[in-house]
Amino acid sequence: MKRLDLSLILSLILFISLSAQKLPTGNPADFKVKTCLHSVSYMGIWRGQATLSVDEFLLKAKELGFDGVMLAAKKPHLSLIDYDDAARIKLRARIKELGLELVCLAGYTDFTAGVDKAGIPMTEIQAIYVGELARLARDLGTMKWLLDEVNLPNVKAAFDCWSPTLEGLSKEEMKKAIYTMKPYLVHTTTADYKELHRFKYEHLQTNYIPQVSQMRAVPIGEGFLDYKTFIGTLKEIGYQGYIAYEMCEVLEGGGSIENLDKSAKKFLEYVKQFR
Repeated sequence: MKRLDLSLILSLILFISLSAQKLPTGNPADFKVKTCLHSVSYMGIWRGQATLSVDEFLLKAKELGFDGVMLAAKKPHLSLIDYDDAARIKLRARIKELGLELVCLAGYTDFTAGVDKAGIPMTEIQAIYVGELARLARDLGTMKWLLDEVNLPNVKAAFDCWSPTLEGLSKEEMKKAIYTMKPYLVHTTTADYKELHRFKYEHLQTNYIPQVSQMRAVPIGEGFLDYKTFIGTLKEIGYQGYIAYEMCEVLEGGGSIENLDKSAKKFLEYVKQFR
């Protein structure tokens, strides 16, 4: 596999649930589609996106038919500032009451932020955030999982279709990458995109100059990511983790609740073909 950009590796830390930590067995018969919805899909971060509270999001995931949830550990959702001991106990009970599985927490870090300001202890600030996330994960019934290079038995990996696709891996290379990750793979998050080509007019050349393409989120199966190969290979290796879904960009059709729900339902229908 080609080397991943370090900023991508450092930008997201997952705290995976104890019940979601089963490794692939190598037997396709053991594969089971377990669906998970990422709360970032209803956080109102992206232009025009509707915003739900944490409880409203949990009810939405239950209503749509997802098995579990992935909670973003930042405002306006699971903020460390807002969730004290009492709030954590209440949230854990609420998730259990709804019959959902808290699959993982998503932490957001950047250990290279602030390198131009040597007097600010940015590394310490990031480390404290990760430490507090670990405590939050413990209080909600999950376990801290980082990247595989730590070489510890309780450290596994989340591997998505997005990064290797943008790195230009072929279908065969994608399958090889999944088999390479097999000893560590416990979680994956899906999203699909279409590419919007961009050009800038250069009047001196009387021509258009290609620019970096913009990605537009679309329902799964309508973009350029090869999920038939990706999820099909997960099935081949007997993957045991959850397949999460996120709407983490401007979504085609707008950010209304109706359009978000429509896309989430499309995901649930799409993954049925792999059962």
